[in-house]
Amino acid sequence: MKKLFFISLTSLLLISCASTKFARKAMLIENGMPKKEVLSILGTPDDRQFRMDEEIWTYRFTDLDKIKYYFVWFRNDRVTSLTSDEADSPDNSYYRHGYIDGRAIPADRRR
Repeated sequence: MKKLFFISLTSLLLISCASTKFARKAMLIENGMPKKEVLSILGTPDDRQFRMDEEIWTYRFTDLDKIKYYFVWFRNDRVTSLTSDEADSPDNSYYRHGYIDGRAIPADRRR
């Protein structure tokens, strides 16, 4: 029983650390930065979306009882915005309901 508790606790701490580590990396992203540089800092996104002349890269992390989403917005292959969302389940996030940072996502681009 103690071994199971220790494994569970260790897993939760590692998950939390991954999200915190990513948040620190996200702080390095600057407005106007090219995609290649973002890719080298943050790695491959979990999802990519396109809307008119914008591209949105999504990174997702489960952090204890929350799901954290980080969104990198591009126009002309350059960063225009970095936003985030947090939800207690995937169904409660703005991302699932078609909004990121108050901007509507076309229905065919929603998860």
